[in-house]
Amino acid sequence: MSTEKIQPGLVIAGRYRIVKQLGEGGVGAVYLVQHVHTDERLALKVLHNETLSDPSTIERFRTEARAPARIDSDHIVRVTDADVAPELNGAPFLVMEFLRGRDLSGEAEARQKLHPKEVVLYLRQAARALDKAHAIGIVHRDLKPENIFLTVREDGTPCVKLLDFGIAKLTGGAASAMGAHSKTKTGAVFGTPLYMAPEQARAQAQLIGPPTDVWAIGLIAARLLLGFDYWQAETISDLVVQIVVDPIPPPSQKGSPFGPRFDAWFLRCCNRDASQRFRTAGEAITELAAALGIVEGPALVLEVTEILQKAHAAEGAPKSTVAGAPMPLAQNDGVARPAFASTPQPENPMALTPMGGGAISPQTAMGATVLAASTAVPVAQTGSPPNASSSKAPIFAAIAIALIGVVGAAVMFGAKDRGEAPKNEAAAAEAAPLPLPTPTPKAPVGAEPPAKVEPAAAVSVEPAAAPPPASAKPAAPPLPPGPGRTKPAPTVTTKKKPNDDDLMSGRR
Repeated sequence: MSTEKIQPGLVIAGRYRIVKQLGEGGVGAVYLVQHVHTDERLALKVLHNETLSDPSTIERFRTEARAPARIDSDHIVRVTDADVAPELNGAPFLVMEFLRGRDLSGEAEARQKLHPKEVVLYLRQAARALDKAHAIGIVHRDLKPENIFLTVREDGTPCVKLLDFGIAKLTGGAASAMGAHSKTKTGAVFGTPLYMAPEQARAQAQLIGPPTDVWAIGLIAARLLLGFDYWQAETISDLVVQIVVDPIPPPSQKGSPFGPRFDAWFLRCCNRDASQRFRTAGEAITELAAALGIVEGPALVLEVTEILQKAHAAEGAPKSTVAGAPMPLAQNDGVARPAFASTPQPENPMALTPMGGGAISPQTAMGATVLAASTAVPVAQTGSPPNASSSKAPIFAAIAIALIGVVGAAVMFGAKDRGEAPKNEAAAAEAAPLPLPTPTPKAPVGAEPPAKVEPAAAVSVEPAAAPPPASAKPAAPPLPPGPGRTKPAPTVTTKKKPNDDDLMSGRR
């Protein structure tokens, strides 16, 4: 089916609704689609009509659909479905995860060249996928910046994924497990010329293996670090001569600032004798890091995260394109700040990822959200107003009297010859003072005030420690009634009953 007839709204195979076209190549086109049942957005690839009559193209399309599942790596694009559809006149299609970002070719074109730490991290992730593929007999043989896609995880850290295993060479167990045989015959040339190894350029299919991908890694690293294609040729014939015949110049002769160690690394990666290259992609990246003086580990992920964020900010790329990215938290002054102190504040603050800013902790890189630093807020100190103690004294006195009422009653009935002070205590116990509505108490009235000693306050502090006044015959403390005991003689009732002046002399 012609791709011109595939328009937005068309439903493919009853489950994929076309949203828009993402791109078109020599053998097919890629569309953004939405699953009609789950609303998930995916990428659908379909072959052009003119390629359907070529059995080798159909076989490569099947390989592209099956190889990622066989390799099972986080750094290879995930293929979720493959089928034929009547809406495409029976043409095969495959469905992949929809990636947000851009490939390393677009990244390098936008920035000319990448930071060495970025190159090491991105190629390390690609090397993990390649080593898994090589271990099961799959050789990519079309490695190039366009087939290494740079995206960003939810926590803001970069992640690359390998694309397009369509011309991958299947050998040994991989070929039998996937129901295919090697599609490449002697004399057939596959690959992108700029990153093609000598054995590919000579069409020596029997020599193609993991070292073929190692050659491509060397040229990709040079392109990303130096900012230009390593081979400079005007025609394909001239390019093949440079790859196969001419002496290979070291990077320092092309303006490399990375010294002789990088020269030695590149010349080993791109040795025309495949047996002299690095044995694995992982080994090649380990030596690349050493040649550039870069230490791999969690700290490198943090540094590359910041470098990439700053580079995108310089391009004016929106920072809110990553789903689930941390947001800057508002401070107590109500002004939104970036997640890190050294991140430049944009004119219109948007969602920021942990890529930006200054030093960040290692947990940021493992998913934990940096929270904006909290600002200490002074707690208001509580205190009493100037006259609070005097205005609340009657309340405290009432509470104290209520707690020692029994003791006060016993003292009142059992005391003898205690003078005027005990009478005042008994009077205070009988009539508890009430809190006054005004903050200052009224002045005591009466002829004989108790020398500014408030019985209630004294009782509230140490009620049991107040000694009785000195007398010739100290009174014995009253004993509770019990067997063989009688209550004190009711002589207390014969004592002079306090008059109104005595009652008013305490508090009122």
